[in-house]
Amino acid sequence: STNLIEDMRRICLESEVRLLESLAERLAAACFLHKRVVGVRVRVEKLDLVPEAGGVGIEIERRRKAVT
Repeated sequence: STNLIEDMRRICLESEVRLLESLAERLAAACFLHKRVVGVRVRVEKLDLVPEAGGVGIEIERRRKAVT
């Protein structure tokens, strides 16, 4: 697909991933399918998992490996 936003939306809606970490990794990997993406920061948060904590989440940052 050529539309990054639609790719992200599709992954989130179709995903049956149990771990937020796995979802974040899938989103980051999908970003790198687009040649112009050189780096990505993905933050995923589940707001209703632990009500007294206000939310549980993860943030990952990835960079495309330089080609030498």
